Amino acid sequence: MMLLRDSPRFLRIGSVFGVLMLLAMAPLMLLIWDVADAGRRDHEREISARLIQIARFGVAMHEEALVTAASTLFLIGDAPFDWVADPEECAARTRTIAAASPVLASFGVIGPWGDIICLSTDFSPGINLSDRPYVRQALSRDGLAVGSAIVSRITGRVLIPVAQRITSTVLPDGPRRPSVILGSLDLLALARSLVTSANLGTLSADVSVDILDPNGTLLAQWPQVGRAMPTQSPFTQALLSAPEGHTERLASDGSRRMAGFAHDHTRGLVFAASVDRSLVLATAHQRFILALGLAALAALAGLGLAFLVARSLILRPVRILADAAHAVRQGQPLPSRTNKRLPGELEELRLAFMAMTSQIALREARLEEANDELAVANSSLQGLTRTDPLTGLANRRGFDEALASAWVWGQAQDLPVAMLMVDLDHFKLFNDRYGHPAGDACLQMIATVLTDVQQRTTDLPARLGGEEFAVLLPGTDGWGAAVVAERLLTLVRAEAMPHLDNPGGIVTLSIGVATLVPQPGLPMEELVAAADAALYAAKRGGRNRMHGTQPPTRDRVS
Repeated sequence: MMLLRDSPRFLRIGSVFGVLMLLAMAPLMLLIWDVADAGRRDHEREISARLIQIARFGVAMHEEALVTAASTLFLIGDAPFDWVADPEECAARTRTIAAASPVLASFGVIGPWGDIICLSTDFSPGINLSDRPYVRQALSRDGLAVGSAIVSRITGRVLIPVAQRITSTVLPDGPRRPSVILGSLDLLALARSLVTSANLGTLSADVSVDILDPNGTLLAQWPQVGRAMPTQSPFTQALLSAPEGHTERLASDGSRRMAGFAHDHTRGLVFAASVDRSLVLATAHQRFILALGLAALAALAGLGLAFLVARSLILRPVRILADAAHAVRQGQPLPSRTNKRLPGELEELRLAFMAMTSQIALREARLEEANDELAVANSSLQGLTRTDPLTGLANRRGFDEALASAWVWGQAQDLPVAMLMVDLDHFKLFNDRYGHPAGDACLQMIATVLTDVQQRTTDLPARLGGEEFAVLLPGTDGWGAAVVAERLLTLVRAEAMPHLDNPGGIVTLSIGVATLVPQPGLPMEELVAAADAALYAAKRGGRNRMHGTQPPTRDRVS
């Protein structure tokens, strides 16, 4: 009988009320969860859209820089100045122009045959750039010529060379020859300017800009947020897979970065802006956790209210009934407070408890008596299932259980377990001549001898079936088992029970002896098989004998 005080807590009435309250609030909590999670996802989409806008702005800045460079080179080339006449003045002017230009990182002049006349940075005399495609293009036609990205030998930065043809150069022989004004755009400076212009509020300090070529090779990155991604990386492949969009990357410091990207289809560059995901989503995560906390507080408040209602209206009367039931079970008088009338059916239940007391005591007494009788019957039945009814020895089931226990014991103690397999010689002929009653008497005589030979309580003689017997000898080595077998042979011969169909005219035995030390992975059936094989060897050797391991000296296991 389970009383309220002994029942699991989740089955108590107050707990049931609490569970019902939680179930009622579950839809509201799920709604709060969904709203908070939707807000986080919306914030994430907003950040992705703003990153794409930054990447688009980078494309626009690049195009604007090229337009500004074209205008600057055109105005400079249109100035009435002979760039070839005075190389020193030419170099001074180029350095001044490069320092004043917000777009051009370097500036120079190339002669009609591709030789560098002057340059705003140091250079080796005699360098010829006529093999450069953008130089040949500038020499051949008007307009701005834009080259492929190159790495500056001086600064190591990636530059975009631009060139504009001019015709103001006067050669010594008088004719005007076309020359080229050369400039370069610093992509790292462009990336830095784009980061400065990024408008992400307090998150702008974490924005990083990557500029890649059409093959996915990183040309510039500001600020540095890790090693360049391989061109076959998922991040790079995502940048190249669409004209624009958003993706994520894993930085070398282990942080995940959200990225938006856009392509400059005219020049073939890819601009990508990225931010640390954990930083930009920190506010959204805080709001998400706050919403969950408020939902948890609401759930706890509802649970407390449910317990208060249950305690005042239901739990207190039920507790009185529970104490009454406990008193009935313990055979004690009902508590004094149970004398107070309870509302409605609860009073009827209290009176029913009192009326049931005598009936419960009577039934418990009868049940205890029946349990005692059943225990005696079970004990007798257990003995019968393990005992041979004819000889009183253990039967095969009893022997197998004892062998299993001895095998575990031998393995734990690292000691041998021995077994004798015993068989009456020509027992069928004995039965045929003398009859089954005489055969039963013969089997009982063998059982008596086996019992007399038993020296220790741990030894167990058993009848396995028919005329086959066995003796279990735990902790006995081969020599000791052989001694027991020889004694059996001697005692049975001494009985001199007539058996005219057996050589010698009396009942004799054949015995197989086997000894094994139990080891992990070695089944006990190996011992039975070894003893059985030894028994058949004894029969083949002429019967009335034993066969098994017999060391010449006695080396007993202590």
